[in-house]
Amino acid sequence: YKSAKWVRAVTFTDEEELGYWEVRGYSNTADPLTEDRYSF
Repeated sequence: YKSAKWVRAVTFTDEEELGYWEVRGYSNTADPLTEDRYSF
């Protein structure tokens, strides 16, 4: 588990945005039952 050491801002939106790891290929859903790890 990773936690933020410094938070400069928090932005709330109605749209879903990809995070740091999702942009780099990790799954946005990460369903453990289907072993969903990477989105190709």
